[in-house]
Amino acid sequence: MVYTAKRTENGKYIVTDTGGRGCRCGVGPMNQGASAQSGATANSADDYPNKPIRVVVASAPGGGTDIIGRIVVQGLSEIWPQHAIVDNRGGSAGTIATGIVVKSASDGYTLQVPHS
Repeated sequence: MVYTAKRTENGKYIVTDTGGRGCRCGVGPMNQGASAQSGATANSADDYPNKPIRVVVASAPGGGTDIIGRIVVQGLSEIWPQHAIVDNRGGSAGTIATGIVVKSASDGYTLQVPHS
């Protein structure tokens, strides 16, 4: 499969499977306000990502949500110079995973694949 990434007007990155399967996986907003909060310059977006991306999956390994998360991580690792890492945090219908993402730094390096 071939993955492409495109930044939309509202600041989201969309990873699209162009292998003919019609799968379209969206990756959430990259927190544009983070650069203003951290005092970073406008050029910091040019070198994003400059450290590994953590993708928190709100299910146990082996389930459907985990498989989607791994497909997204594989695509991100192919198009970005940094690795993306899957962090499975199942339980409480996604509340545990959401809590981890909410408490993380708002710098765009922690993403979530929600439980569906």
